[in-house]
Amino acid sequence: MGDESRANLRELVEKELVIGNSDDVDRFEEVYAHDCTHHGLGCKGFDEIKQVHIMTKEAFPDLTFKIEDTIIEGDKVVTRKTAKGTHDGVYHGLSNVEFGIQPTGKTVEVDVIEIMRIENGKIKEVWALLDHGSLLEQLGVEFTYGG
Repeated sequence: MGDESRANLRELVEKELVIGNSDDVDRFEEVYAHDCTHHGLGCKGFDEIKQVHIMTKEAFPDLTFKIEDTIIEGDKVVTRKTAKGTHDGVYHGLSNVEFGIQPTGKTVEVDVIEIMRIENGKIKEVWALLDHGSLLEQLGVEFTYGG
């Protein structure tokens, strides 16, 4: 497992949750490497991850995540989270998909699975899967899969 103990990895991921649930994006540097990559959001670099977080919190100001399950293996931590928030701002979607969904005032709850790779005590890479279909359905957006 290298120099990262299971307890340290768990502590880092829990700290990321606390910071992510807050509006203090300046604290992201406590948990994310500056050259981190978030594959699920299509972000490369610390500043892009912060920007996506800011845009998401503008759309869902009361958004919070709760860790339901955690698996630690080697330098990776897998979490199953529940995200819950009220759609009170324009939802632009992911960094590589543009929606522009106007506020609905609806409270949504979706599942998120994340795999985080830790390097030198910081989150270096993230792979995330958000139940986007459920999110859009809860917002009342009609959509079809495929093309």
